[in-house]
Parts: sequence; structure tokens; C-alpha cells
Amino acid sequence: MPKSTTSLIALSAGGADKELAPYGLGMEHIDELMVRVAKTLLAGGHRLSFGGTLGNAEQDLTRYLIEAAQNWLDDASAKKCDVTRPQTWPLVNYSAWPYYRFIDDEQRARLVGVCQFINIDPDGLPESELKRLADRMKYDAQAKTGYCQLLQSSPRCSSQRPKTSGSGSCSIRSPREFCGATGERERTPPH
Repeated sequence: MPKSTTSLIALSAGGADKELAPYGLGMEHIDELMVRVAKTLLAGGHRLSFGGTLGNAEQDLTRYLIEAAQNWLDDASAKKCDVTRPQTWPLVNYSAWPYYRFIDDEQRARLVGVCQFINIDPDGLPESELKRLADRMKYDAQAKTGYCQLLQSSPRCSSQRPKTSGSGSCSIRSPREFCGATGERERTPPH
């Protein structure tokens, strides 16, 4: 029998209910498909990487993938994970600024051995400025607009740059996705 190798496999999914509705689908179907794929890959001994936001009620896929990995970790698979070596954990989450700031130390500690979090910052801004902006965004709608303008002017994530793949792709959410077409974060109208 050939020796099996463990690969780190990147998962990516997205869309919007309005794009999927003509096909009789919604984001819940995409999430379910991704969890099924994740379970199959984990059962095959592979590790998974993905970008996603933990704790965002509108984006449950990150939580679902973590739950799938926790359920997969039985006695045999857990023996392969070394809590001191994140490269043995089943999941790697590339978490973009400012979203990674909302994953607290307690959450990270509970997920040791399951999910390694890698924080991704926008290029060109010092840590002190990122912290200041994130703190302001909690309380100030204008700060959110300023962040959107920052994203739109960022050379790494400019909506004007040609689409690329691999290392040239944007490591943070696109300005349009975060801010909407108007440059302000889209809000769900109150009911």
C-alpha cells in the first residue's frame, strides 16, 4: 500500500443568496457542501486552510468548519495532532484585519490543537495605526468609512488592479465586499 501524504488544502466558497436564488439555492447550501467536502478531506488525513470570520453571525462557515474538525478529532486522529506544533492541527484560518481582533484569547485557547489562526494585516500600516483604527471602528461610523477609503486606495487590494491569482491576490476582504459599492459598509435595514 502506498504511503499516504498529508496535504494542506485551501478551501474557498462564497456568494450571495440573491446570486444563488435563481438556482433554488442559498448560502446555507454552499455552507453544507463545504462542510461535507471538509469532512471528506479530513477523513483522508488532509489539513485544511481557509479565510473566514469567526464570530460574524452573517458568516457561519468558519464556525461550521471548526465544528467539523472538532467532531473529526477522535482518539486516532487526535494522536497525530501535537498542540505544540500548529502545522499538525487540522485547520488553518487566515483571518483578515480587523476581524481577527474579535477572536479573543479564550477562543484561541479553546481551539488549540484544532485551528491555527494566522492574522493578516493590510500592507503599509504600522500595528499602532491598525489598533487605533480598529478601536475607533467600534464606536465611530466615520472611522468605518475611513477604513473603506483606506482599503480602496491600498495597492494590494485596490479594486482598480487586475485580477490575479496566487501571491498577487488580496489577503483582506475586497473594498466592495466590505464597504459596498458606495464606499460605506452595507447595513441590513432594521425590521
